[in-house]
Amino acid sequence: MSFRNINQVIRSISIGRTRSLLPRPTHVSRSFSTSHMKWTTSEAQHKFASEAKPSHFNAAQAGKDVKPSFQEKRGETLQNLLKSVTVQEMLDKKGKNTVVIVDENQTVYEAVKAMSDHDIGAVVVSAKGKPRGIFTERDYMTKLILKGRDSQKTPIKEVTEYQLSTVKPDTTLDQCADLMIKKIIRHLPIVGQDGSLVGMMSVRDVAEHMVNAGFLATDLQLDKNPDTVEDVFNQLGRVSSEECFVQSSDSVLKALELMEKHRIGAVFVLEGQTLAGIFTERDYLHRVRLQEKASRTTTIEEVMTSKVVVVSPAEKIGKCLDVMLKGKFRHLPVVPMVGDQEVDCGEYRTVLGIITLVDVVRFLYRLGSKQ
Repeated sequence: MSFRNINQVIRSISIGRTRSLLPRPTHVSRSFSTSHMKWTTSEAQHKFASEAKPSHFNAAQAGKDVKPSFQEKRGETLQNLLKSVTVQEMLDKKGKNTVVIVDENQTVYEAVKAMSDHDIGAVVVSAKGKPRGIFTERDYMTKLILKGRDSQKTPIKEVTEYQLSTVKPDTTLDQCADLMIKKIIRHLPIVGQDGSLVGMMSVRDVAEHMVNAGFLATDLQLDKNPDTVEDVFNQLGRVSSEECFVQSSDSVLKALELMEKHRIGAVFVLEGQTLAGIFTERDYLHRVRLQEKASRTTTIEEVMTSKVVVVSPAEKIGKCLDVMLKGKFRHLPVVPMVGDQEVDCGEYRTVLGIITLVDVVRFLYRLGSKQ
């Protein structure tokens, strides 16, 4: 169902026409906050671990002069803000920036274990001490699990593409966004002038800084902006849901196959006709693989995230983005709602779509580029 059609349903309810409403699902919680992100500036030194296991270090630049914050750049347009902030400034603001480095001869299992231990979605693969590639949660799912390969016997170099997109400390925020959008990637290793690895930028890092800029930009002011989730979807050319659904009784393997087929990072989980949860790449890593559960025999119900925060297509985009970043959500289901209740659209699936951090980056980048 398109957003245009669902708005007709919502309007019909608003003026009193007969339409039934679904009761609020017990598994779904909704909460919103109007305050935007606040930055922390804790500092830490680089720390290198032994080469005998995946190494990691904190890439915060201790001793560097703290650069001007977005707060000190009030009065600027969104375009100017996105062009004025550098990767180095983002590192300074982030403070802790753990980067895990895996030698190309180490196993995939070691890399996956390191990702879980540090709660990150990717590791950098090095060869002869230099960063050569990147290995992500999605790579593990599509190149190992769905191919039937043994992670404890597979060297990571056999499943890593040595085509690494990197940025430098003086790369700007809009350049990071442009690279992620064009390359369809979610992680950007940061390298110094000598080619050594100094940090990592994730799509969450980029989205957080872009949203912060959006709240302060004189020509946007996200906290006052009238644009809704529906407007974002329409601008991105996503007029209806193309996301995938599984039943809670389906196997994890079925979910993985759908995610790989459609190149998405999450699937919705239904119990009958009700949205019961969401299953993501991160859920698979933590709750299936590292718990040594079998994908063919484990049901989605056992490992899904059941407490799902959802948004309405009529929700203001500023509030939606605030919820995503504060809750550290990479995906938010979009469902038709009037007030505090979901709309019964007379269809099997009432979820309209999903808004992701990548959508956030694309939307704000497009706004900044139009100026």
